[in-house]
Amino acid sequence: MTEEGKKKPEEKKHKFLFSNAPNAEKLRLEGVEFRKQGNYEQALATYAKALELTPNNARVYSNIGTAYWSQKNYEMAIYNLNRAIELKPTGQLPDEGDYYYNRGAAYKESGKIDFAILDFKKALELNPDHALAIDELNKINAEDKNSTPPPLPSAKPWKNLPPVQYYAGINEQQAGPFGWEELDGLVKKGELTDNTLVWKEGFADWVDANSVDELKVILK
Repeated sequence: MTEEGKKKPEEKKHKFLFSNAPNAEKLRLEGVEFRKQGNYEQALATYAKALELTPNNARVYSNIGTAYWSQKNYEMAIYNLNRAIELKPTGQLPDEGDYYYNRGAAYKESGKIDFAILDFKKALELNPDHALAIDELNKINAEDKNSTPPPLPSAKPWKNLPPVQYYAGINEQQAGPFGWEELDGLVKKGELTDNTLVWKEGFADWVDANSVDELKVILK
């Protein structure tokens, strides 16, 4: 057995890091509390002390990224979350899905929506019940739908309606019969208005144009 004083340098380093892990975790949790209080600078300083004890601590890097996100420093948030993800291969840590979610949130705020979508989907791959990732993807999908204008209204809103034959009182004289094309032309010329009297087969009497439902599509 190798004596304690003769351990290899890398073995000594490993033991040092392992023995300092509890202290590093205590500092990390203190940093989390500072961040919750809005004291981001103190949180970052505390996380830095934790990294001195455990330099490859993925959770600390993730917490640092979250603190920078809270300060709206998205570039530094992404940098530190990248480090957290690099240090923990996929699936080795239950909260790794949060790393991807947090980085996705930083990407989204910095306008890199495509990267954000990839990270939100990765978070769901690691944790299918990740409610925040689901919510963000739903928001992005809704925004995409709202950002695409609907089709322009048809210049001929009556084109899919059945043919008609209307008579109209134009300049106090009976005129017609008119189909949709002619009626539309009369509206554009101002000769067919809401109060113009119209009649077609089946009507008992002449009526105002605006009282006929099917004519409202051209009277608008």
